[in-house]
Amino acid sequence: MPGDLEETPRAEDRVAVLLHGGHRLAGRASQAVRLGELGEERWITGCPRSAARLPHECAEPGPAPVTSFTADDTLMVQSLAAEGLGIAMVPWSVLPFLAHGEVVGRPV
Repeated sequence: MPGDLEETPRAEDRVAVLLHGGHRLAGRASQAVRLGELGEERWITGCPRSAARLPHECAEPGPAPVTSFTADDTLMVQSLAAEGLGIAMVPWSVLPFLAHGEVVGRPV
């Protein structure tokens, strides 16, 4: 950063994973999901930058994540998850705006 600029974080957002309501981990209302538990899942990723970060975020032992779909629209990501076509990592701040009753968000 140039010397005359200062970085000041304004907000910190937790991370959640979107799951179809029938997913084996969807019933964990208060218990966080470990990324290592999701290694064999099909993933819905966003922009290429977030897709590239997924293997790093899921660096726990286990299989590498497999991307089944990419979508940079939150509603599309929710729709794909609602159909059971994959899971997605999203900012926690998205959860109040879930548009599908078939989708649940769980803390990571």
